[in-house]
Amino acid sequence: MIGRDALGKPGKIASYVVVTHQHSTIRRAVDRLLFLHEGKVVWEGMTHEFMTSTNPIVQQFASGSLDGPIQYF
Repeated sequence: MIGRDALGKPGKIASYVVVTHQHSTIRRAVDRLLFLHEGKVVWEGMTHEFMTSTNPIVQQFASGSLDGPIQYF
């Protein structure tokens, strides 16, 4: 398919849905991502923005902290 990638560059593109909690997979496999929490999209953006997000849910996940809005039982 000819189209534009997440950065707007023209070329052949493909879309995939990847469900993962692995940071390494996120960094190497995707350009753009959605972060879901409790069935709702709580953040979306480019992969390079993920690690610097100010969203507290994303920050907790990205840091691997047990403290924050995501409750582990």
